[in-house]
Amino acid sequence: MAIIQNPLIGRARKSLGNTTFATWKGLNILKQKIFEPKKQTISDAVALNRAKMQLIGRTIGFISGFAKSIYPLGTTKTTAFAEIIKTFRMLIQGTLGALKFLVTDLVGTSFGSENTGGIFYTAGASAGSILKLTQDPITSNPLLLVADAKVTFFVINEDGTQCVYFDIGSSGSDTTVNLDCSEYFPVGTKVFAYSQGSLVVTPGSDLISKMAAQETPSFTTLIT
Repeated sequence: MAIIQNPLIGRARKSLGNTTFATWKGLNILKQKIFEPKKQTISDAVALNRAKMQLIGRTIGFISGFAKSIYPLGTTKTTAFAEIIKTFRMLIQGTLGALKFLVTDLVGTSFGSENTGGIFYTAGASAGSILKLTQDPITSNPLLLVADAKVTFFVINEDGTQCVYFDIGSSGSDTTVNLDCSEYFPVGTKVFAYSQGSLVVTPGSDLISKMAAQETPSFTTLIT
């Protein structure tokens, strides 16, 4: 409360901005209005979408540095990191507190700059929490099935809370690849893999830069 006494202000009435002119014990005063904060309410759909964004953003954030290798040609009005989050946000399903991927939604998906094909694999589990990936020569781009093609992998669990990027120096001539997941996922974890095949045609230019989902229509459960 501020006390004001002068001929000009003394004739003032009502309000100015967030203050109100008033009289108290014969004095002219200014007092501040009390504003009740408006409670924001959000719909269940908005809350669910935010939960998906937070989950995927937190998970992918741990390995965001690899995103540039999958989007070497750049993206429009966004970033490679944002594009990956968007991809997985659209695929994760469920209710608040119980979000999971549907494996049928994962199969056939991909993300990256190019769409000219890739190296495709089927997946299975081996002893020691090894994820064994077997190359499919029928669906894979034959240009990539050579020793000069570099292949990297991205593995994520079924509820989107953990993911790993494997840059292990595998090549397109390797018909099978074993990914040791024991350091990253507990025994019994259900995982799904994406593969990226890259072949440099001319310096600074990749023939393929796209992460393609494994063809196995189920999650692979890691065993000891």
